[in-house]
Amino acid sequence: MSGYLAVGVYRLVGGVLRLLPVRVCSWFALVLSRLIYLVDIRHRRIGARNLKLVYGDSLSRNQRNRILRQAYENMLLVVLEHFFLDRIEVDSSSVETIRPLLEGPQGVLLVSGHLGNWEIALHDFARNGYRVLAIGRPLDQPAVNRLLVERRESLGLEVVDKKGAVRSILKAMRQPRQIAGILVDQNAGGRGEFVDFMGYPASTTSIHASLARKRGIPVVVGGLVRVGPLRFRYIFGNCLDTSAVKSMSLDEILIHVNQELSALIQDYPGQWLWMHRRWKSRPQGEARDSHLNRTLGYAKYYDSPEVVASGDPT
Repeated sequence: MSGYLAVGVYRLVGGVLRLLPVRVCSWFALVLSRLIYLVDIRHRRIGARNLKLVYGDSLSRNQRNRILRQAYENMLLVVLEHFFLDRIEVDSSSVETIRPLLEGPQGVLLVSGHLGNWEIALHDFARNGYRVLAIGRPLDQPAVNRLLVERRESLGLEVVDKKGAVRSILKAMRQPRQIAGILVDQNAGGRGEFVDFMGYPASTTSIHASLARKRGIPVVVGGLVRVGPLRFRYIFGNCLDTSAVKSMSLDEILIHVNQELSALIQDYPGQWLWMHRRWKSRPQGEARDSHLNRTLGYAKYYDSPEVVASGDPT
């Protein structure tokens, strides 16, 4: 499907759904997500292997498959919920735990992942008077990328290209009530740092840790999870204030953030993006027959010395 066709279908579906009761829309999302789950064999296999890696035999195959079906449903709901912003309810009681950081003399880094509806979280902060920068990489299809930018701007966010994000973030963080939202749960390839994520080394972006150490910017680890149709609540891990980030090394901040984010994901596994190849890049020197490589099916890519040296088996 071309980018323009995808955008047209998205707008058409959104217009129709706005006319329907929320209960009917929830049913539609469930049915469509099940259909996508059945036909999307490639990503379903990736998700199944990731779940097997993390949970092993502590969960049955049926339990892991249930989590994966929920993950597909969550991804579809993230897209559809944009059409119902005026009906969304957010329980923000837990925000009080991080209020001292939010109301401090400088901005904060809100570090999260593809958990629950991360965009609604940023929108909620924006509508409550905070200036919010959404950091991300442009999509490959221009039409779809324009739609995404328009959607985020309609949420009250300032969209910043990841490539030029450092200068924009540092400038914004000098002022109070500024929030820079950064997703750190994606494979960072050869440029990332290998840090434990849910029990296994994963290539992780270090932009948040570098910014925090450079300017003593507080780091908030959290997300917004769904508790019912169009109803959400905030969840937060242990956050780092200015004194904490200044006393920690880059690696210590990365380890802390990944540990806290991993814990949040495992509290709500059905709302995370298991279909992403989080552990795709591998550290140089890792054994070909390691448990991870065997579980994820990466061992076959280690036949060539060049592949091993690259740190990325696929």
